[in-house]
Amino acid sequence: MSSSTAQSTPPHWASRYRVLLRLALPLMGTTLSTNMMSLVNLALVGTLGYQSLAAVGIANVIILNLTSFFNGLGYSLTFFVAREGHPSPRGAINQWAGAGFYSAATVSVIVCIASLFLPHVVYAVMGVHRTVLILGVAYLKWRLLALCFRVPNNTLSGVLKGLGQTRPVLGASLVANVANVGLTTLFVESHRGLVGAGQAFFMAEVLGFLVIFVASWRSAFAGRFPSNPRRRQLAGVLSEGLKIGISEIGMTASMIVFTFFVARFGSTSLAASEIALNLLSLLYMPGVALGSAGTIMIGRLFGTYDVPQIKRAARDIFALGAGVFIVICGLLALLSARVPMLFTSSPAVQHEAGHILMLAAVFLTFDGGQLMIEGFLRGVGDNTFTMWMSVLLGWVGFIPFAYLFAFIWHGHTIGVWLAFYLYIVVLFTAYTWRFIRFPWSRIRQNRET
Repeated sequence: MSSSTAQSTPPHWASRYRVLLRLALPLMGTTLSTNMMSLVNLALVGTLGYQSLAAVGIANVIILNLTSFFNGLGYSLTFFVAREGHPSPRGAINQWAGAGFYSAATVSVIVCIASLFLPHVVYAVMGVHRTVLILGVAYLKWRLLALCFRVPNNTLSGVLKGLGQTRPVLGASLVANVANVGLTTLFVESHRGLVGAGQAFFMAEVLGFLVIFVASWRSAFAGRFPSNPRRRQLAGVLSEGLKIGISEIGMTASMIVFTFFVARFGSTSLAASEIALNLLSLLYMPGVALGSAGTIMIGRLFGTYDVPQIKRAARDIFALGAGVFIVICGLLALLSARVPMLFTSSPAVQHEAGHILMLAAVFLTFDGGQLMIEGFLRGVGDNTFTMWMSVLLGWVGFIPFAYLFAFIWHGHTIGVWLAFYLYIVVLFTAYTWRFIRFPWSRIRQNRET
């Protein structure tokens, strides 16, 4: 009785929030620096003309999907490493890190080969203007080469997050993103155009990978090269990583169809949506950070089978996130007409982007909520449910309704965005229901055993 009672005794609320913020703030800074880099780069690319902006919009969707899918490796490692306990046994961590590192290296080789032919296929299928095609093919090639270093970077970051070491992840992100902005500015102003912007991404990703590898060498690897993982660990990383990757791509892959639909309405609509997507990726960063913190905290508690503290941690995180998103949505509603002026001088693009951002102000809280609760579900290892919900709702729900709203009911670009946010609301509802109805009795049985 005493051990059970002591384990379930909640820490003071101030202590709980200190732990939460210690994990979440560096993760929020990581997301902020990446998205700020994207916004600054978008503004720099905007000076090259709206056709360059449209080319970057298509490339960003492709890179987003590939990155999201392969991020499953890092997310699965965060859960597995966190579940080992705190402090974690170094031998086990080294093997988990090895499983992730070797898997990521294999992926990088495949992506490098794909960079030889995939860019031309993508822009040809999109049916864009020839100028956009020429600009985009060269740009996407460099972005794919940069992804070869982004995948192992994200994978090793997942190991460090599982250890609770979120500050090195922030440091590597700051180094890479500052280098990216500096190089992009230099290359664009020296008239290397969109190709120079792609090359800047590549150089920055190489630098970011080197920084995170050094940080991992000192902690996760304990000063020795990753040992050969056991079959159980490799299978766990690949199995759960695949589920999480499919879950991530269930949403982001549907964004390819989203972009295809928007492209039907011309380069103005494509540029307006690109501005909105980049800005919104900045605004929902608290949901990403708090969801990742939830995976770490709940993963650790899951390893002790402490159900009351799992639920308490989820409530703390969700309450903090809800307050943050209410403030963000209010500010977005007030500034939706002015923000697009920072990225383009085209009145038509400004007008359309303003309408999109006003719509987003209504629904962004649901987007942040589903990101947080998805992190909770990852913390308890319920990746099968999130995978099926993301895929089914994305492809059976969002895409048909986007076509209906945009083309049948003539909602055009706003119709596509409205269908997307209805998808987010349903996804939030499904994830919330699942976490509330999770079979906690199984965890209690494991704890008694």
